[in-house]
Amino acid sequence: MFAAGIVYHANIYPNHTVTAFPRDIQNWQIWSILKIPYWQVYGELYLDVLEASDDTGCTNNVTLWENDQSINRCPTSDWLPPVIAASYMMLTNWLLLNIVIAMFSARFELIKTKSSQKWRYYRHSVVIEYEHKIPSPLNIPFRVLYILAVVICYLPCLLICGCDEYKHTDLAIERMLQKQREFAKVIIEEEKEEEHIK
Repeated sequence: MFAAGIVYHANIYPNHTVTAFPRDIQNWQIWSILKIPYWQVYGELYLDVLEASDDTGCTNNVTLWENDQSINRCPTSDWLPPVIAASYMMLTNWLLLNIVIAMFSARFELIKTKSSQKWRYYRHSVVIEYEHKIPSPLNIPFRVLYILAVVICYLPCLLICGCDEYKHTDLAIERMLQKQREFAKVIIEEEKEEEHIK
């Protein structure tokens, strides 16, 4: 950006003596050098300045713009600044497009990795959940039989012995969830190893 600005300034305003740090900060030449290439990144062409077609509010009188830094000097026509501008804008747009493509591809890979992990985890939870279930149309008679079995078999046991049977079922559910967590950890570790291999 700074190199393109120097080329523009040297060709548009030849024989221009630049003072390093004038009194007023707004009159520093660094702003006029960086202004055109900075805004060209966002699509502003400044062809009126680069082709010296803008002569409004400027002067060609050397003594005026040398003595007063706030007076604008009229640009000088040259073939080189439009060529440099075309090359500079093409290069910056190409670099910005490559950055956007790299960001999109990195984000896509991250989402793809996480989505496959989540899909495997939820698939495993569905398999574990439906491992001991009976399909939907057939489960109605089995549900009735299960309720009858609980009432006939476990109700007297609960009344006499207490809630030990329910404690065993809670332990079984906890074991099943523990197996599910361990399986999910194994899958995630395998996927991390596959990513390191890639």
